[in-house]
Amino acid sequence: MNRRLEKKFIQTYDLHFDKIFKYCYYRLSDRELAKDLSQQAFMKTWVSLQDGSAIDNIRAFVYTTAHNLVVDWYRRKKEVSLEVLAEDGFDPTDPAQRPEDDAEFESLLRILDELSPEDKELILMRHVEGIKPREIARAMDTDSNTISVRIHRATRKLKVILKTKHI
Repeated sequence: MNRRLEKKFIQTYDLHFDKIFKYCYYRLSDRELAKDLSQQAFMKTWVSLQDGSAIDNIRAFVYTTAHNLVVDWYRRKKEVSLEVLAEDGFDPTDPAQRPEDDAEFESLLRILDELSPEDKELILMRHVEGIKPREIARAMDTDSNTISVRIHRATRKLKVILKTKHI
């Protein structure tokens, strides 16, 4: 393995692991799962680099990988029926059964949950993680102008929600 490539990967890991973790955590609301998926994203990136894949923007590649892992997790999660969970005594409508690490974080998640999943993801990536629209576009395999417009619209929707809640 090329030492320069290895150094670039380690530097990317050091600079972006916390950001990838936050991205996963905001999407999943589960620290351990977010940590696992973040590590998987970097492991998959490392394997791709070792296989000789041409990665122009390693940060965007890691975000794309993390995004795909989150999507895959939700797809697998849907396979578990609510009836099975109810048999175990879980009531998704009971707020007491949801873990709450921080009241402000929970409040933010509830507000963001009023957005579509796509808008929520864009808000988190752009305004929480600080990822540029061009990099989001690469991660989502779309045009950066389209992403900019979608971010603008999602931000406008969020402002409307915040105004109705008088925040």
